[in-house]
Amino acid sequence: EILVIDSLDALCVLSAMDNPRNEMFHFFDGLRSLGLTTLVISEIHGEKKTFGKYGVESFLSDGIIHLAMEREKRTVGRYISVVKMRETKHATDYFPLLVTERGFEIVAK
Repeated sequence: EILVIDSLDALCVLSAMDNPRNEMFHFFDGLRSLGLTTLVISEIHGEKKTFGKYGVESFLSDGIIHLAMEREKRTVGRYISVVKMRETKHATDYFPLLVTERGFEIVAK
């Protein structure tokens, strides 16, 4: 089973957090206790482009998949990278992500 939270930023706006770092820890711990595969969608924040608003989300998560858009002359290219995935070796390159009639396609180098 899968749970998708879109987005963590919207959820945080709806809840008044006195201690965001501590509450994020408990939130992620609670998600793990459900025994589900959980995808938590979050925006990149600040000039440093950190994953997550409170600075702890990237440490608490088991994986980070980064979707990026980059201007290429007159078009915008989509890219995908597995930035972090615990307990597995993986490429950290950014690969072109295409949207086709068949769905999403990742172009391997």
